[in-house]
Amino acid sequence: MNHIIPEDYANSTYNTDAIHLESIQLIINEKSSYDLIVDLGFGDGRVTRKLSENLLHKHVVAIDVVPEMLAHAVANSSDDTSIEYVLQDMSVPWLELSPRIRQLESKVDLLFSNVVLNYMSNKRQIMEIIGRLLSSDGLFFANIVIFKDLTENKQLLDSMFDERQQQLLCQSIDRQFNDWKQSIIDNKFHIKQFKLMSDNEIMTRKQIIDFMPVLVECYAIYYKDRHHFDTEVKGDRFRDLLFNTYFSCLTVGESVTETNNNNNNNNNQSVMMSWKQFLADNTIHEMQLSWHFVRVMAYNQ
Repeated sequence: MNHIIPEDYANSTYNTDAIHLESIQLIINEKSSYDLIVDLGFGDGRVTRKLSENLLHKHVVAIDVVPEMLAHAVANSSDDTSIEYVLQDMSVPWLELSPRIRQLESKVDLLFSNVVLNYMSNKRQIMEIIGRLLSSDGLFFANIVIFKDLTENKQLLDSMFDERQQQLLCQSIDRQFNDWKQSIIDNKFHIKQFKLMSDNEIMTRKQIIDFMPVLVECYAIYYKDRHHFDTEVKGDRFRDLLFNTYFSCLTVGESVTETNNNNNNNNNQSVMMSWKQFLADNTIHEMQLSWHFVRVMAYNQ
């Protein structure tokens, strides 16, 4: 996320508001009061403020790795003095975390993370850290994006990607799902809900343009060499592949419900378009984004 502009991130993720609001309601249904809350990966700070507004609490610690995100969130945090913003890379081992984060060990009543843990390449390590932070019977609630396997669409790959790049791409949806579940089980959480969910969102042209850098960054974790990813992978062909994998055009007059019901069929019949063609075609005002995520609700034992 270090390459994402906070304003662009905020503009491109408003369509997930319904998901995090639903999540907050599910948390309230479990318990309405949590003394210490951690929001892991606060982004632009919008969800952190919603947590603070809707849940009874004493303190919220909001953690993110991007300095620009922290500055943006603080600037827009109004007068809520219960929120503490902390800059921390949570992908490092426990002993490399800052003293402030390690001070929270066994004290966190609710650890919430919304579409952020998917940036963590070491699933078992982050789940071990979450387990150490949570109090006994503390609640872990997360929505974790499950990325699409870019090797599945052979038609796109044949024309856009060579074999060497294919081998470095994302795991299958089933593999990601099972790896997350196993990492939670291995760290002795009691799982109350672990469900693969899909969502189809209508995005405006501006939202798509703002979201594309975020989507590109999502796949960086699958490349061991960041320099190779930046210089050799995330070029025009990679953006074309992502664009055609995640987005489809709406038929004129088609409702969102009809689009959702016919999503697979629409994707199969959609005409491939390059990212540059989309940028140049100002007649395309909206497209559908299709994605998957895992909803996790688990208690620390």
